[in-house]
Amino acid sequence: MKQKTHKISWTDEKVNLLWDFYSNNPHYKKTYFSYQAGTQIIDYIDQFIGLKKVKTILDYGCGAGHLLKALLPMTKPTNQIICADTSEKSIEKIKEQFSHHPQINKTYILGKENNEIPNNIADLVICLEVVEHLNDFNLEKVVTEAYRILKKGGFFFVSTPNSEDLDAAMRLCPDCGCIFHQWQHMRSWTTETLSSYMSEKNFNTYHIRATNVFSSRFERRFPKLFPNRFKNTPNLIYIGKK
Repeated sequence: MKQKTHKISWTDEKVNLLWDFYSNNPHYKKTYFSYQAGTQIIDYIDQFIGLKKVKTILDYGCGAGHLLKALLPMTKPTNQIICADTSEKSIEKIKEQFSHHPQINKTYILGKENNEIPNNIADLVICLEVVEHLNDFNLEKVVTEAYRILKKGGFFFVSTPNSEDLDAAMRLCPDCGCIFHQWQHMRSWTTETLSSYMSEKNFNTYHIRATNVFSSRFERRFPKLFPNRFKNTPNLIYIGKK
């Protein structure tokens, strides 16, 4: 009997199952965006926001903690770094790897009862490669949560693929006939759609750019001097201000 194909209907349980698998499989470690570009992202944040301005940083959707390895050398022991993720296994890894760092003293499992991040505590919320994974309900929840958690004048830093062709990463499960995006992406963003959505959620656009995050500060400052570097702009960076 011929197997019928169908598009996946993502649920929170399916999402967590997939990401628990990825985060606990060492072969996928190098595929994480924060692993590949963590140093460049922290440099980007420092260039356009200035890490000296922030005291409390929330890594929202921290995964296994790859970004922290780039962030920690740029912070002081007096800084506070908060880690939050839906995956309990990822949070367990964070605690195992970074328990000796005084900056990292709070972790949260998102969606767990009686485990809510307090209001108005963060100067900077970093949300790397998260918004493309969310359905309408969870997208609104994440963005409104970021607004709630930020102090007035705080920054919301978001990265996502730029104008992604979702069909290019679709895969088929030969066992059940399910068609799904390899990295569980649900939506594609442009500078216009991302800026517009964030404005609807009360953020003021401080900076938005389609770019190549592997460029240097000098290249980002004078992009017209380096046309080959920015011939392709696979990354979209948004910075909103509360």
